[in-house]
Amino acid sequence: MTKILWFSKQCMDGAQITDLQKIYGDELTITQCKKQIKDWREVVELGKDADVLAVVLPPKILKDLTNPLNNTKPVIQSRSNRVKIGVIVNSVTGEEEAEYIVEHAGWEQVKKVEI
Repeated sequence: MTKILWFSKQCMDGAQITDLQKIYGDELTITQCKKQIKDWREVVELGKDADVLAVVLPPKILKDLTNPLNNTKPVIQSRSNRVKIGVIVNSVTGEEEAEYIVEHAGWEQVKKVEI
């Protein structure tokens, strides 16, 4: 059983969970943390029982979290694509404009962040 701690204000969608199952196997425990994180130490402390840290974090915190001196657990983040699905009429301008949705496009492991 793989324990994943999900740091995000948004809930994981079905496509994200399915992809995690392909990577880590069907037996997952996903725990969400919606807390606003101040630094990498909080992530490490909150994730002490997790096997994987799935995160949506500012670059500075992500940089420190992926430093092997600070954390040895895998850090992953979701990738997404903006996909055009049609045309809508802007209620303010009355003009037509493209309508988009955001689709999950996979997970990537963050090994290093340079700022």
